[in-house]
Order: sequence, then structure tokens, then C-alpha cells
Amino acid sequence: MNPKPNATYDALIEKAHDAMRMRDFQRAEQRAREALGYDPERAAAYNVLAILRHYRGLHSEAMNLLRAGLAVDPTYEPAQQNLIRFGSFPTRGTAVLGDEDEQ
Repeated sequence: MNPKPNATYDALIEKAHDAMRMRDFQRAEQRAREALGYDPERAAAYNVLAILRHYRGLHSEAMNLLRAGLAVDPTYEPAQQNLIRFGSFPTRGTAVLGDEDEQ
């Protein structure tokens, strides 16, 4: 029996967040891309990919990914916050993964 797509997506996003905290950006990107494969209509994976682009100095790509995430879920607050932070100069604060309350 296959796991439910939402449970798989959530587990992959959690693994991506863990990888980012460990600064394993390659693994974080892989997990976020896998999550998109399960459900491209949820914003968390776009947010992870945007943060990774932002860290690499790829500002336009980061902003486009945040907008893509907000296009599928306009209520996703971490992407909203990152759009504001990444759009500010100088960039304000740290990126928001979306699970900060869980720590």
C-alpha cells in the first residue's frame, strides 16, 4: 500500500527542512523536488527551493519560485514573508522555512 500523497509530501518537506538546517543544500533541493512531484499544488516545496536560490544569490529565481508557490496557495505565510524579506534591500532577517513554531 502506498503512503498517502499528503503524508509523503509532508515527510519530504520535513526532510528538506532538516537538510537545510544541516546545510546539506543538495539533499534539501532533492527532497523539495520530490515533494513537488507528489503535489505541485502546495507552496512549501516552492518556498524551500526559493530559499536555496536566495542563498546562492539567484534573486530572480528565488522571487519567481515564491510567486509560483503563492499562485498555488496565496495563504502560505512563509512564502509571503520571504517575498517581503527577499524583496527588501538589504534583505531583512533570515528566511522562513515554515516550521519555526514546531521547534
